[in-house]
Amino acid sequence: MKIMDEVKKNLRKRVRGNNEMPQEPSAKSNETNDGECEDYKTITNSSPKPYTRGDSLTVDLANMINNPLYSDLVIRCKDDEELHANKLFLAGRSEYFNDLLFQQQQTKESSHLPNKIIVPDVTSPIVKIVLEFLYTGKVSDKTLTIDIVSDIYNGASVFVLPKLKEIIIQFMKSYMKHRHNVGSSNQIAKILSEISNSASNDDDDQLIEEICKFLMSKSLYKIDYHNLSSKALEYLLSRTLNMKEGNFFTTEYDVLRYCILWAVDQIEVNDVLYFSLLLPSNGDLEGQKVNELDPIDPNNQLLQQHQHKIKTILNSILNFIDFRLIHASILAKLIEPLDIVKPSTITDAYRYQAQCADGLVQMKRGSQE
Repeated sequence: MKIMDEVKKNLRKRVRGNNEMPQEPSAKSNETNDGECEDYKTITNSSPKPYTRGDSLTVDLANMINNPLYSDLVIRCKDDEELHANKLFLAGRSEYFNDLLFQQQQTKESSHLPNKIIVPDVTSPIVKIVLEFLYTGKVSDKTLTIDIVSDIYNGASVFVLPKLKEIIIQFMKSYMKHRHNVGSSNQIAKILSEISNSASNDDDDQLIEEICKFLMSKSLYKIDYHNLSSKALEYLLSRTLNMKEGNFFTTEYDVLRYCILWAVDQIEVNDVLYFSLLLPSNGDLEGQKVNELDPIDPNNQLLQQHQHKIKTILNSILNFIDFRLIHASILAKLIEPLDIVKPSTITDAYRYQAQCADGLVQMKRGSQE
Protein backbone atom coordinates (compact mmCIF):
# COMPACT_ATOMS: atom_id res chain seq x y z
CA MET A 1 0.00 0.00 0.00
CA LYS A 2 2.90 2.34 0.80
CA ILE A 3 4.35 1.67 -2.65
CA MET A 4 1.01 2.47 -4.32
CA ASP A 5 0.65 5.70 -2.33
CA GLU A 6 4.11 6.75 -3.41
CA VAL A 7 3.21 6.07 -7.09
CA LYS A 8 0.11 8.24 -6.79
CA LYS A 9 2.08 11.03 -5.17
CA ASN A 10 4.69 11.05 -7.93
CA LEU A 11 2.02 11.02 -10.65
CA ARG A 12 0.30 14.02 -9.12
CA LYS A 13 3.59 15.91 -9.10
CA ARG A 14 4.16 15.13 -12.77
CA VAL A 15 0.65 16.24 -13.77
CA ARG A 16 0.83 19.50 -11.81
CA GLY A 17 4.42 20.33 -12.51
CA ASN A 18 4.92 19.38 -16.18
CA ASN A 19 1.37 19.17 -17.59
CA GLU A 20 2.42 15.84 -19.12
CA MET A 21 0.08 12.95 -19.72
CA PRO A 22 1.11 10.10 -17.38
CA GLN A 23 1.80 6.65 -18.80
CA GLU A 24 -0.89 4.00 -18.90
CA PRO A 25 -0.91 1.80 -15.79
CA SER A 26 1.20 -1.36 -16.00
CA ALA A 27 -0.24 -4.84 -15.85
CA LYS A 28 1.03 -5.11 -12.29
CA SER A 29 -1.09 -2.17 -11.20
CA ASN A 30 -4.24 -4.06 -12.17
CA GLU A 31 -3.59 -6.50 -9.35
CA THR A 32 -4.52 -3.89 -6.70
CA ASN A 33 -8.03 -3.62 -5.24
CA ASP A 34 -10.89 -1.96 -7.15
CA GLY A 35 -10.69 1.32 -5.23
CA GLU A 36 -7.02 1.77 -5.97
CA CYS A 37 -7.48 0.94 -9.66
CA GLU A 38 -10.30 3.48 -10.02
CA ASP A 39 -8.22 6.19 -8.35
CA TYR A 40 -5.29 5.31 -10.55
CA LYS A 41 -7.41 5.53 -13.72
CA THR A 42 -8.68 8.95 -12.66
CA ILE A 43 -5.11 10.18 -12.41
CA THR A 44 -3.92 8.62 -15.66
CA ASN A 45 -6.98 9.87 -17.60
CA SER A 46 -6.62 13.46 -16.45
CA SER A 47 -7.23 16.29 -18.96
CA PRO A 48 -4.58 16.82 -21.66
CA LYS A 49 -2.32 19.84 -21.71
CA PRO A 50 -4.42 23.06 -21.51
CA TYR A 51 -4.89 24.93 -24.78
CA THR A 52 -2.29 27.62 -25.35
CA ARG A 53 -3.12 30.73 -27.34
CA GLY A 54 -1.44 30.45 -30.72
CA ASP A 55 -1.94 26.70 -31.10
CA SER A 56 -4.86 27.12 -33.50
CA LEU A 57 -5.74 30.15 -35.63
CA THR A 58 -9.37 29.01 -35.91
CA VAL A 59 -9.79 28.63 -32.15
CA ASP A 60 -8.12 31.96 -31.45
CA LEU A 61 -10.30 33.80 -33.95
CA ALA A 62 -13.43 32.05 -32.66
CA ASN A 63 -12.65 33.41 -29.20
CA MET A 64 -12.69 36.92 -30.65
CA ILE A 65 -16.26 36.65 -31.98
CA ASN A 66 -18.58 39.17 -30.27
CA ASN A 67 -15.83 39.82 -27.73
CA PRO A 68 -15.70 43.51 -26.67
CA LEU A 69 -12.05 43.10 -25.65
CA TYR A 70 -10.97 42.60 -29.25
CA SER A 71 -13.60 44.81 -30.89
CA ASP A 72 -13.88 48.41 -31.96
CA LEU A 73 -17.28 48.25 -33.65
CA VAL A 74 -20.87 47.82 -32.45
CA ILE A 75 -23.38 46.22 -34.84
CA ARG A 76 -27.04 46.99 -34.09
CA CYS A 77 -29.29 44.27 -35.54
CA LYS A 78 -32.93 44.15 -36.65
CA ASP A 79 -34.03 42.93 -33.21
CA ASP A 80 -32.13 45.83 -31.57
CA GLU A 81 -29.50 43.55 -30.05
CA GLU A 82 -25.94 44.89 -30.31
CA LEU A 83 -22.95 42.72 -31.23
CA HIS A 84 -19.23 43.46 -31.16
CA ALA A 85 -16.71 43.06 -33.98
CA ASN A 86 -13.44 44.34 -35.38
CA LYS A 87 -13.77 46.93 -38.17
CA LEU A 88 -10.72 46.05 -40.22
CA PHE A 89 -11.37 42.35 -39.89
CA LEU A 90 -14.92 42.68 -41.22
CA ALA A 91 -13.87 45.06 -44.00
CA GLY A 92 -11.14 42.70 -45.11
CA ARG A 93 -13.48 39.70 -45.21
CA SER A 94 -16.69 41.20 -46.64
CA GLU A 95 -17.49 43.60 -49.48
CA TYR A 96 -20.68 44.53 -47.68
CA PHE A 97 -18.90 45.65 -44.51
CA ASN A 98 -16.05 47.20 -46.49
CA ASP A 99 -18.47 49.43 -48.38
CA LEU A 100 -20.48 50.21 -45.25
CA LEU A 101 -17.48 51.10 -43.10
CA PHE A 102 -15.45 53.02 -45.66
CA GLN A 103 -18.34 54.80 -47.38
CA GLN A 104 -17.96 57.96 -45.33
CA GLN A 105 -14.24 58.10 -45.96
CA GLN A 106 -14.71 57.56 -49.69
CA THR A 107 -17.22 60.42 -49.84
CA LYS A 108 -14.93 62.54 -47.60
CA GLU A 109 -17.75 63.03 -45.10
CA SER A 110 -15.49 61.88 -42.31
CA SER A 111 -11.88 60.87 -41.79
CA HIS A 112 -12.82 58.31 -39.16
CA LEU A 113 -14.45 54.92 -39.49
CA PRO A 114 -17.82 54.66 -37.71
CA ASN A 115 -17.85 53.02 -34.29
CA LYS A 116 -21.41 51.79 -34.73
CA ILE A 117 -23.39 50.50 -37.72
CA ILE A 118 -26.98 49.33 -38.16
CA VAL A 119 -28.00 46.16 -39.99
CA PRO A 120 -31.76 46.71 -40.35
CA ASP A 121 -32.67 43.55 -42.28
CA VAL A 122 -30.99 40.77 -40.27
CA THR A 123 -31.58 39.57 -36.70
CA SER A 124 -28.76 39.07 -34.19
CA PRO A 125 -28.75 35.22 -34.25
CA ILE A 126 -28.08 35.34 -37.99
CA VAL A 127 -25.45 38.08 -37.69
CA LYS A 128 -23.69 35.94 -35.07
CA ILE A 129 -23.46 33.08 -37.57
CA VAL A 130 -22.20 35.48 -40.24
CA LEU A 131 -19.52 36.66 -37.79
CA GLU A 132 -18.58 33.06 -37.07
CA PHE A 133 -18.09 32.48 -40.78
CA LEU A 134 -16.16 35.71 -41.32
CA TYR A 135 -13.84 35.04 -38.39
CA THR A 136 -13.24 31.31 -38.90
CA GLY A 137 -14.18 30.55 -42.53
CA LYS A 138 -16.66 27.89 -41.42
CA VAL A 139 -19.91 27.30 -39.53
CA SER A 140 -20.10 24.59 -36.89
CA ASP A 141 -22.64 21.76 -37.00
CA LYS A 142 -24.16 23.03 -33.76
CA THR A 143 -24.70 26.46 -35.28
CA LEU A 144 -26.11 25.56 -38.68
CA THR A 145 -29.41 23.72 -38.22
CA ILE A 146 -32.31 23.03 -40.57
CA ASP A 147 -34.55 25.43 -38.63
CA ILE A 148 -32.48 28.48 -39.59
CA VAL A 149 -31.38 27.51 -43.11
CA SER A 150 -33.57 30.02 -44.94
CA ASP A 151 -32.70 32.85 -42.52
CA ILE A 152 -28.94 32.31 -42.72
CA TYR A 153 -29.15 31.80 -46.50
CA ASN A 154 -30.93 35.12 -46.89
CA GLY A 155 -28.37 36.60 -44.49
CA ALA A 156 -25.58 35.35 -46.75
CA SER A 157 -27.32 37.16 -49.62
CA VAL A 158 -27.54 40.41 -47.66
CA PHE A 159 -23.84 40.29 -46.74
CA VAL A 160 -22.81 39.03 -50.21
CA LEU A 161 -21.08 35.85 -49.01
CA PRO A 162 -21.20 33.22 -51.80
CA LYS A 163 -18.88 30.88 -49.90
CA LEU A 164 -21.31 30.80 -46.98
CA LYS A 165 -24.06 29.93 -49.45
CA GLU A 166 -21.98 27.01 -50.69
CA ILE A 167 -21.67 25.71 -47.13
CA ILE A 168 -25.46 25.92 -46.72
CA ILE A 169 -26.07 24.14 -50.04
CA GLN A 170 -23.80 21.27 -49.01
CA PHE A 171 -25.55 21.10 -45.66
CA MET A 172 -28.96 20.89 -47.37
CA LYS A 173 -27.82 18.20 -49.84
CA SER A 174 -26.57 16.09 -46.97
CA TYR A 175 -29.72 16.70 -44.93
CA MET A 176 -32.13 15.84 -47.76
CA LYS A 177 -30.26 12.69 -48.72
CA HIS A 178 -31.76 10.70 -45.86
CA ARG A 179 -35.09 12.47 -45.33
CA HIS A 180 -38.18 10.62 -46.53
CA ASN A 181 -40.97 11.46 -44.10
CA VAL A 182 -43.89 13.84 -44.46
CA GLY A 183 -42.47 16.29 -41.95
CA SER A 184 -39.29 16.69 -43.97
CA SER A 185 -41.23 17.37 -47.17
CA ASN A 186 -43.18 20.13 -45.44
CA GLN A 187 -40.11 21.60 -43.81
CA ILE A 188 -38.13 21.68 -47.05
CA ALA A 189 -41.10 23.07 -49.01
CA LYS A 190 -41.29 25.86 -46.46
CA ILE A 191 -37.58 26.59 -46.95
CA LEU A 192 -38.15 26.76 -50.72
CA SER A 193 -40.94 29.28 -50.15
CA GLU A 194 -38.80 31.45 -47.89
CA ILE A 195 -35.81 31.39 -50.22
CA SER A 196 -37.68 31.79 -53.51
CA ASN A 197 -39.49 34.89 -52.27
CA SER A 198 -36.14 36.67 -51.97
CA ALA A 199 -34.12 34.87 -54.67
CA SER A 200 -32.21 37.39 -56.75
CA ASN A 201 -29.23 35.86 -58.55
CA ASP A 202 -27.63 32.74 -59.96
CA ASP A 203 -26.23 31.76 -56.55
CA ASP A 204 -29.78 31.07 -55.43
CA ASP A 205 -30.46 28.76 -58.39
CA GLN A 206 -28.31 25.93 -57.09
CA LEU A 207 -30.08 25.58 -53.75
CA ILE A 208 -33.50 25.97 -55.38
CA GLU A 209 -32.49 23.30 -57.92
CA GLU A 210 -31.46 20.87 -55.17
CA ILE A 211 -34.69 21.42 -53.23
CA CYS A 212 -36.80 20.96 -56.37
CA LYS A 213 -35.03 17.64 -57.05
CA PHE A 214 -35.90 16.51 -53.55
CA LEU A 215 -39.56 17.56 -53.69
CA MET A 216 -40.16 16.08 -57.16
CA SER A 217 -39.16 12.67 -55.78
CA LYS A 218 -41.94 12.87 -53.16
CA SER A 219 -45.69 13.01 -53.48
CA LEU A 220 -46.99 16.57 -53.71
CA TYR A 221 -49.83 15.53 -51.44
CA LYS A 222 -47.33 15.21 -48.57
CA ILE A 223 -46.95 18.99 -48.64
CA ASP A 224 -49.52 21.09 -46.82
CA TYR A 225 -50.88 23.77 -49.14
CA HIS A 226 -49.83 26.66 -46.89
CA ASN A 227 -46.17 25.54 -46.97
CA LEU A 228 -45.76 26.29 -50.67
CA SER A 229 -45.92 29.93 -51.73
CA SER A 230 -47.02 30.85 -55.23
CA LYS A 231 -43.42 31.61 -56.18
CA ALA A 232 -42.18 28.32 -54.71
CA LEU A 233 -44.82 26.32 -56.58
CA GLU A 234 -43.85 28.08 -59.80
CA TYR A 235 -40.19 27.28 -59.19
CA LEU A 236 -40.96 23.62 -58.53
CA LEU A 237 -43.11 23.19 -61.65
CA SER A 238 -40.99 25.29 -64.00
CA ARG A 239 -37.72 23.57 -63.00
CA THR A 240 -39.23 20.13 -63.62
CA LEU A 241 -41.46 20.81 -66.63
CA ASN A 242 -38.96 19.66 -69.26
CA MET A 243 -36.80 17.44 -67.08
CA LYS A 244 -34.67 14.97 -68.99
CA GLU A 245 -33.68 12.66 -66.15
CA GLY A 246 -35.81 10.97 -63.53
CA ASN A 247 -39.55 11.20 -63.04
CA PHE A 248 -41.81 13.45 -61.04
CA PHE A 249 -43.31 11.19 -58.36
CA THR A 250 -46.79 12.69 -58.83
CA THR A 251 -48.73 12.13 -62.08
CA GLU A 252 -49.39 15.22 -64.18
CA TYR A 253 -53.11 15.11 -63.49
CA ASP A 254 -52.43 14.98 -59.76
CA VAL A 255 -50.01 17.91 -60.16
CA LEU A 256 -52.87 19.92 -61.71
CA ARG A 257 -55.34 18.67 -59.09
CA TYR A 258 -52.93 19.67 -56.29
CA CYS A 259 -52.59 23.17 -57.80
CA ILE A 260 -56.37 23.58 -57.98
CA LEU A 261 -56.81 22.46 -54.35
CA TRP A 262 -53.89 24.72 -53.37
CA ALA A 263 -55.75 27.65 -54.98
CA VAL A 264 -59.05 26.75 -53.28
CA ASP A 265 -57.22 26.59 -49.95
CA GLN A 266 -56.28 30.24 -50.40
CA ILE A 267 -59.86 31.19 -51.23
CA GLU A 268 -61.81 29.17 -48.68
CA VAL A 269 -60.19 26.41 -46.62
CA ASN A 270 -63.52 24.77 -45.82
CA ASP A 271 -64.19 24.14 -49.54
CA VAL A 272 -61.01 22.15 -50.18
CA LEU A 273 -62.67 18.86 -49.22
CA TYR A 274 -65.56 19.48 -51.62
CA PHE A 275 -63.21 20.14 -54.54
CA SER A 276 -61.08 17.12 -53.64
CA LEU A 277 -64.22 14.99 -54.10
CA LEU A 278 -65.20 16.85 -57.23
CA LEU A 279 -61.77 16.03 -58.67
CA PRO A 280 -60.88 12.45 -57.68
CA SER A 281 -57.14 11.74 -57.48
CA ASN A 282 -55.38 9.45 -59.91
CA GLY A 283 -55.29 6.84 -57.15
CA ASP A 284 -59.06 7.07 -56.71
CA LEU A 285 -59.52 6.50 -60.44
CA GLU A 286 -57.47 3.30 -60.56
CA GLY A 287 -60.41 1.14 -59.56
CA GLN A 288 -62.70 2.37 -62.32
CA LYS A 289 -62.45 2.94 -66.04
CA VAL A 290 -61.47 6.52 -66.80
CA ASN A 291 -63.77 6.47 -69.83
CA GLU A 292 -66.74 5.89 -67.51
CA LEU A 293 -66.14 9.00 -65.42
CA ASP A 294 -69.14 11.17 -64.68
CA PRO A 295 -68.42 14.64 -66.07
CA ILE A 296 -68.38 17.68 -63.80
CA ASP A 297 -71.44 19.89 -64.09
CA PRO A 298 -70.15 23.28 -65.30
CA ASN A 299 -73.15 24.90 -63.60
CA ASN A 300 -72.06 23.63 -60.20
CA GLN A 301 -72.82 26.45 -57.79
CA LEU A 302 -69.63 26.25 -55.70
CA LEU A 303 -67.52 25.89 -58.85
CA GLN A 304 -69.05 29.00 -60.35
CA GLN A 305 -68.56 30.85 -57.07
CA HIS A 306 -64.77 30.19 -57.00
CA GLN A 307 -64.07 29.76 -60.71
CA HIS A 308 -62.78 33.27 -61.44
CA LYS A 309 -60.56 33.40 -58.35
CA ILE A 310 -59.08 29.96 -59.08
CA LYS A 311 -58.30 31.04 -62.61
CA THR A 312 -56.69 34.27 -61.40
CA ILE A 313 -54.55 32.55 -58.76
CA LEU A 314 -53.38 29.86 -61.19
CA ASN A 315 -52.91 32.23 -64.12
CA SER A 316 -49.11 31.86 -64.34
CA ILE A 317 -48.86 28.46 -62.64
CA LEU A 318 -50.95 26.73 -65.34
CA ASN A 319 -48.18 27.57 -67.83
CA PHE A 320 -46.05 24.94 -66.11
CA ILE A 321 -48.57 22.09 -66.40
CA ASP A 322 -48.08 19.67 -69.32
CA PHE A 323 -51.68 18.89 -70.25
CA ARG A 324 -50.48 16.44 -72.92
CA LEU A 325 -49.68 14.00 -70.08
CA ILE A 326 -53.26 13.95 -68.78
CA HIS A 327 -55.67 11.29 -70.06
CA ALA A 328 -58.08 12.59 -72.73
CA SER A 329 -61.16 11.47 -70.79
CA ILE A 330 -59.96 13.33 -67.67
CA LEU A 331 -59.38 16.42 -69.79
CA ALA A 332 -62.86 16.17 -71.32
CA LYS A 333 -64.87 15.24 -68.23
CA LEU A 334 -63.01 16.91 -65.37
CA ILE A 335 -60.75 19.69 -66.63
CA GLU A 336 -62.72 21.30 -69.47
CA PRO A 337 -65.90 21.82 -67.39
CA LEU A 338 -63.86 23.75 -64.81
CA ASP A 339 -63.25 26.41 -67.46
CA ILE A 340 -59.96 27.52 -65.92
CA VAL A 341 -57.72 26.37 -68.79
CA LYS A 342 -57.50 27.98 -72.23
CA PRO A 343 -59.43 25.95 -74.84
CA SER A 344 -56.42 26.08 -77.17
CA THR A 345 -54.28 24.37 -74.50
CA ILE A 346 -56.81 21.54 -74.20
CA THR A 347 -57.03 21.22 -77.98
CA ASP A 348 -53.24 20.97 -78.30
CA ALA A 349 -53.27 18.19 -75.70
CA TYR A 350 -55.93 16.25 -77.64
CA ARG A 351 -53.97 16.65 -80.87
CA TYR A 352 -50.75 15.44 -79.26
CA GLN A 353 -52.42 12.36 -77.80
CA ALA A 354 -54.12 11.51 -81.11
CA GLN A 355 -50.69 11.38 -82.74
CA CYS A 356 -49.13 9.12 -80.08
CA ALA A 357 -48.39 5.59 -81.19
CA ASP A 358 -51.05 3.13 -79.97
CA GLY A 359 -52.66 5.99 -78.08
CA LEU A 360 -50.30 5.45 -75.11
CA VAL A 361 -49.53 8.61 -73.19
CA GLN A 362 -46.97 9.01 -70.42
CA MET A 363 -48.66 10.15 -67.21
CA LYS A 364 -45.65 11.72 -65.41
CA ARG A 365 -43.27 14.43 -66.44
CA GLY A 366 -39.69 13.28 -66.96
CA SER A 367 -38.00 10.45 -68.78
CA GLN A 368 -39.89 7.33 -69.82
CA GLU A 369 -39.86 4.67 -67.12
